Amino acid sequence: MMIHAPFSDDVVVRLNGYQKFALAHPYTCPKCKSNLVAYHDGLRCDFAYEDVMSYRPCGYTQDWALDPPTEDDLKYMEIEFNAWKESKDATS
Repeated sequence: MMIHAPFSDDVVVRLNGYQKFALAHPYTCPKCKSNLVAYHDGLRCDFAYEDVMSYRPCGYTQDWALDPPTEDDLKYMEIEFNAWKESKDATS
């Protein structure tokens, strides 16, 4: 199911948890390919381009997301993510 901003506090926490532990493709900026960050007014790209004199924010925003995972799903995703990371570190 698709949801639209404004997002509740709970949805912001769950979307950012998904972005952190997603084993599938996270929400990414189509302009600079950075991961998006959830805020109450939608998903935003927080990447900034470095110019000689200043930083220029990317500025991409998205006001929709798919229904985020539940807290129980996020706990499972964190366990799976950490197991994947440990196995990756062990083979390095």
